[in-house]
Amino acid sequence: MSKTHHYVEKPLSVGIIGCGWLGKALAVSLQAKKMSVLATSGRAENVVTLNQQAIIAQQLTLPDG
Repeated sequence: MSKTHHYVEKPLSVGIIGCGWLGKALAVSLQAKKMSVLATSGRAENVVTLNQQAIIAQQLTLPDG
């Protein structure tokens, strides 16, 4: 007797920390492949730009020293 396995395919998700010009290109490419992308940037204006391009982004700042 063989067992039948049913798998639920979950969408892949990727986090990009420090999403600058290279990270943004990667995020766009991954979204085109139907992956969920979450991104961070240290600059508030980059977060706004990413969000305008339908990339979920938040500002992340690390303490100095």
